[in-house]
Amino acid sequence: MQVLKMLFFVYLSGHGVADKEVNGEFHFLTEEATSMKIGDLIEDGQTTNFSLSGSDWIRLINKVKAQKQFMVIDACGAGKAVDNMSQQKGIRASQIKAIDRMRDRTGMFVLSGCAADAVSYESSVYGQGVLTYAVLEAMRGAALQKEGEVDVQSVMMYARERVPELAKDIGAIQEPQCLFSSGGSFPVGIITEDDQRLITLADPKPVFVNAMILNSSTIRDDLGLSKKMNLILSQNSGEKYLYFPVEQYPGSIAITGLYSTKDKKIELRLVWSKDQKEFSETLSSKTLESLTTKLEEWLKEQQF
Repeated sequence: MQVLKMLFFVYLSGHGVADKEVNGEFHFLTEEATSMKIGDLIEDGQTTNFSLSGSDWIRLINKVKAQKQFMVIDACGAGKAVDNMSQQKGIRASQIKAIDRMRDRTGMFVLSGCAADAVSYESSVYGQGVLTYAVLEAMRGAALQKEGEVDVQSVMMYARERVPELAKDIGAIQEPQCLFSSGGSFPVGIITEDDQRLITLADPKPVFVNAMILNSSTIRDDLGLSKKMNLILSQNSGEKYLYFPVEQYPGSIAITGLYSTKDKKIELRLVWSKDQKEFSETLSSKTLESLTTKLEEWLKEQQF
């Protein structure tokens, strides 16, 4: 990727907390932090080495000579950083003037994962934070300009529209916050087709929830097959699919089934649905142990 000269780009992904009591600032936690309580991040009115506050961040930005600046903050409460820079809450008069100059003359854009009092989701379904996933989609081609140009405002607008959709798919609500420069947008680089192929995005993994398998005669799970199936799902969760021990989850797969025991044989019919299509499979065995083994082998062979 070709990058413009004198461009200041920062990407922060991690844990953040918005201070609602002391001075209304956003704090991005460092690796030394062991607590998310504001009282543990501030000592004698000053931030400790456990966090980078909004004021700390502004002081650092003031030292940057690059005329074009783009910041992405994928952390809980990151919208407070946008508030700090746009509304100047808790910022001294000299810093307010500095922020105004940066916005008007240098072109500063800030994209945060969520509002000041909201959660920025990192979903195992997508393999990374929802905001990060949306930005990568944009750079992979969804929001590129002609000849592969990466335009800051185009990326931000795409992420602002896309993140709520991705969050909805995992049963969450997340809305990015944006700070736009009055000086107009600018490109940050050019991504070639070869570059686009290097941007790998994990396909959303299928999610399984608790299975329910019952004896067709008693309408109870006399053999404990539901528990066995959920244990198999749990033990193999991660690489090909995810298992959440809940009854419902948006877009999830729930395996149901009925079994019968006759002629010294257990016959099981499994049913599940995906993309509004219903599928079924029949397994049989003479013993519960061998049926459990067949269930595990069957699950590994499926391409859900």
